[in-house]
Amino acid sequence: HELRNPLGGIMNASLVLDGEDEPVDVIRRQANHMARLLDDLLDV
Repeated sequence: HELRNPLGGIMNASLVLDGEDEPVDVIRRQANHMARLLDDLLDV
């Protein structure tokens, strides 16, 4: 879906920046949260 495409790029970028840095962990966690919200929204 068009709403998920930008999230894929954000998630992949966070994997490229993989490390123990807190900002990368926050980005990954928030992107996963947004993906779950979108999945739930699209299921409605």
